[in-house]
Amino acid sequence: MSLAEQILAGLVLVTCAVLGVRLAIGETRRRRFDAAARAALDRSLAWWRTTVRRTGSRRDPVKEQAKAVRAAAREADAVIRRAQSQSRDAVRRDAAARPDAEVDGNVIHPRAFRRHDPAAPQARPPRDREPGQHPGNDTLH
Repeated sequence: MSLAEQILAGLVLVTCAVLGVRLAIGETRRRRFDAAARAALDRSLAWWRTTVRRTGSRRDPVKEQAKAVRAAAREADAVIRRAQSQSRDAVRRDAAARPDAEVDGNVIHPRAFRRHDPAAPQARPPRDREPGQHPGNDTLH
């Protein structure tokens, strides 16, 4: 058996032993084991990228993520500003179309809703019943 075959056989043996142990342990320990294995893999890949490939100085995932978060925040702020300005413009257009209303920020107050406004229409009594008669009281006679 050559050296390469022995190394490959050893790797297969270690892999089978690790997978067998993983199957034998409980669910909680298996999750912990998987997390530790994932962390070890991430560390080894980070070492590989920085040491062997020497790309660590050119590209930093943490800095790239922070840059993406800042860009997303800028875009969100721009969308909010556009929406607010469009809303204000719509309120101004609506107020200009209604000369019988006052505008207070983004709230339109129709003058017809005021109690003491002489221009407001007077309330008329309902036509479906006599004055003084209330709905639901006709059974109490």
